[in-house]
Amino acid sequence: MIELKNIEKVFDDTVVLKNINVTFKKGEVTVIIGPSGSGKSTLLRTINWLEKPTQGDVYFEKERVQNQASSLETLRTQATMVFQAFHLFNHLTVLKNCTLGPIKVLKQARHVAEAYALEQLKKVGMDAYKDRLVNTLSGGQKQRVAIARALTMAPKVILFDEPTSALDIEMVQEVVETIKHVASEGLTMVLVTHEIELAKAIADRVIFMDQGEIVEDRKNTDIFTQPKMERTKQFLQKITH
Repeated sequence: MIELKNIEKVFDDTVVLKNINVTFKKGEVTVIIGPSGSGKSTLLRTINWLEKPTQGDVYFEKERVQNQASSLETLRTQATMVFQAFHLFNHLTVLKNCTLGPIKVLKQARHVAEAYALEQLKKVGMDAYKDRLVNTLSGGQKQRVAIARALTMAPKVILFDEPTSALDIEMVQEVVETIKHVASEGLTMVLVTHEIELAKAIADRVIFMDQGEIVEDRKNTDIFTQPKMERTKQFLQKITH
């Protein structure tokens, strides 16, 4: 579904991504782990060109992504993003946050958008809050609304960028359970996280990154029980003890 070929990303004089060649398959849940500054979030944001690659190409369903409005709009409506900082409109209600994209971008009729949005809010346990202003919600509730908003675009892929890192520890579990539920429905997902237990629970595949490169790319069970690379072993030992 998604292929990154020879991707490099440079900020000023700092190489953040290098030698990135990776494919994400339809229906697969991929989790990207690694130390801070390893390039995980930059890689994720490169998939839908929130970060334009300095070099290399991104392919979505075998079509090369072009630096043109029409190409990027097609990509971003089909590969939606859930951010660690939510990026919701605080002055709007939960329901309006979830219908804005379908109405403005997908050109859906309001009643169609609202009906589908309510289905997605129910899926994440937030339908009872549909008329609440976002700024009255807890962090965990906001993140569940953000997940519902992503789902309302009926995407082919959802990209999660550290979806629990901005939450208090008590709120993490409710978001983790929501992501597990979404993953169980067979949607293609790429998720950057430091929550190793979440990775173990949902990932078909785990990518370990360090210093801007993919160090190891394995099946979930393999990377956690029998990592091949010494750097992967060191990282996993450090975070699990």
